[in-house]
Amino acid sequence: MKKYSFKSIQHRLIVWFLLLSLIPLAATLIITYYQRIHVIESGTIEKLTAIRDLKVERLNEWLSQRRGDIFTASLDTRLTDLDAVINNNSQEQNKTATIKNIRQVLNRFMNNFSAYAELFIINPNTGTIIVSTNKSMEGADKSNDDYFKIPMQSREFYINNIYYSKILSEPAMAYSIPILCSRHSGKHIVGILVARFDLNNSLYPVLSDRVGLGKTGETLIVNKDVMALNALRWHENAPLKLKINAEPAVKAAQGETGIVRTLDYRGEEVLAAYTYIPETGWGFVCKQDLYELNAPVRDLIRNFIILFVVISILILFTAIYISKTISKPIIDVNITTQKIKE
Repeated sequence: MKKYSFKSIQHRLIVWFLLLSLIPLAATLIITYYQRIHVIESGTIEKLTAIRDLKVERLNEWLSQRRGDIFTASLDTRLTDLDAVINNNSQEQNKTATIKNIRQVLNRFMNNFSAYAELFIINPNTGTIIVSTNKSMEGADKSNDDYFKIPMQSREFYINNIYYSKILSEPAMAYSIPILCSRHSGKHIVGILVARFDLNNSLYPVLSDRVGLGKTGETLIVNKDVMALNALRWHENAPLKLKINAEPAVKAAQGETGIVRTLDYRGEEVLAAYTYIPETGWGFVCKQDLYELNAPVRDLIRNFIILFVVISILILFTAIYISKTISKPIIDVNITTQKIKE
């Protein structure tokens, strides 16, 4: 195979100048590129993890505040007047007055906290609602509902996870707690206090706040069956209807914490930070599309290409000028020598 030969000294010099200049330049740009990529990826992971942790902290605060609200309400001594009502130890007129008074207490409590859709108290003997902020619900049978049965058995606070409420025709959530009689040192349960939340005015705004998550990011919670519990950015009517099979949601529902690159429920590639909320058994996921997250990387590549092309052109012109300057005297000497020989 015939080796390539340069037509002139100038061409040889130009090629060598380009090789000696562009190879170090390319190496420098490649090393810088990978260093910048590492910094960008690390920053992205840290940002998403920080948002996840901040959101979970806010959720835990919300849950803790609601727990505190219902504990405070259950300790109101006026509620223990129900003892006489459920045990028929007072006249009918007194019963009516007692129920009216307790309803006012519940209404004042609910008016002070926008998180609640309804507060009511269930008769421990019959399982029916004795008094409610929604008067039309009084007398309704709740004996088969978990927020009645479980506190009756455990005598402790209970969280009824997000469920579909036929009354509200939308997802709801409830806390319940026994009201213990004050005359017998809490020996008897005189009622089960239930607080039903207005999720649209309390929990959901915490999750729909997408500050720091760009145009594609979102946060979501799932139950143990990996069913979505809140409205999603890219899916209509998701709460309690959409089962999410994406890896971060599944792992979060199983009690794991981490960050992963994977496909989400849309089939889009995302970076997702996930964790578990023990109090409610929720899996929590904070995610953002990789395409959006990689925008700085694409800008970096474009800038590096432009930089390489511009510097290459400058080096080329410089190499042509220098090679011409060096080769001209040599060429002149060769021409002179040739003439002398002739």
